[in-house]
Amino acid sequence: MGFVDKAKGLLLNPTKTFQGSKGDSLGDALKYAAVWFVILGVLAGIVLAAVIGALASMYEQLPGLGQFVDTLSGWGYALVPVVIVMTVIGGIIGLIIGGAWTHLWVYVCGGRKGYGQTVKALAYGGTPGYVLGWIPFVNFIGSLWALILSILGLRELHEISTGRAVAAVLLAVLIPGILYAAIIASTGSATLSS
Repeated sequence: MGFVDKAKGLLLNPTKTFQGSKGDSLGDALKYAAVWFVILGVLAGIVLAAVIGALASMYEQLPGLGQFVDTLSGWGYALVPVVIVMTVIGGIIGLIIGGAWTHLWVYVCGGRKGYGQTVKALAYGGTPGYVLGWIPFVNFIGSLWALILSILGLRELHEISTGRAVAAVLLAVLIPGILYAAIIASTGSATLSS
């Protein structure tokens, strides 16, 4: 299945597409995600440049900010390639590390098909996030949709129940969230007491 057909299948008929992806290699899934990360990075870079350009034109109207506006405009366009590279590198590293963390919980919940299947579920399940991730505010919808697709992917690729797939994803997401909240709360209370 080609890149476009895979993306279309994941968005329109995810269960069937995940079932057909069981034989894909981990490399196939990472290549698929890498192509999306490049596309996402380019689109996010363009949005960043447009936002910075808009801010620069707003500040251009204010007296005494000429140097600031020139610097802001220059940085906006210089950051585009950085955004692209960081999106690709960060995305692949995130899939590998996030896949390992998620796989721990998939394993606890009964998934025994291997780490590669977990990463494939996340790489392919991220498709709505790749498609919508560059659009401010709408990217939240893509993230939620990607979470649901990742659950479906874990269910199909690990051959576990939907409940077990949901439990694995909730554990993978909630445990770091709870730890983060605890750190913030303890830091906040320590700051207030001093």
